Amino acid sequence: MKDEVSGEILGGASVSFGFVGPPQIEPERVFKLAAMQLQAFYYLITFNSSIGRGSAIPGEICFVGEVDFADWGNRTIRAFADITRPWSTCLHGYGAQGFFRIIIRRQENDSAIRAFALEWNKSRRIVGFFGAPELMDAQAEGLPKLEWENAGPGLRFRVETPISEEDDILFDFD
Repeated sequence: MKDEVSGEILGGASVSFGFVGPPQIEPERVFKLAAMQLQAFYYLITFNSSIGRGSAIPGEICFVGEVDFADWGNRTIRAFADITRPWSTCLHGYGAQGFFRIIIRRQENDSAIRAFALEWNKSRRIVGFFGAPELMDAQAEGLPKLEWENAGPGLRFRVETPISEEDDILFDFD
């Protein structure tokens, strides 16, 4: 991905900066793939062999965050892990020699909301809730927001926050 910023400084001197970054995945595509994977695994955990089918995801999906490895320790993802860690584990899975991980948890006092986390290629995580919209919206709104710094008109930045292996509890389970 390439981008350029240009402008004038010091009374007329032209300045131009070019940026090159790694390829970016369109968020809509990330969320569509995550939704399909969640539906498949939810169908699996609700499968009833006597009737030969499982259930569709109840309610809606609320995506809380999509982050790369260098930012797994950001305040939103850590708060999500802290809040949902005590919930009961419905599914904990991994595959492809650890390059795919999933966890689905159910809030103890309310089966109408579940939390999920997906990890792809040991480099990207997607977290969120599914179920009753009013319950998951309340959970999502209670999470801390990421803090962005303003870098000028139309530009902003945020420092990524890594996490140590011992502090990484997102996929821990009982």
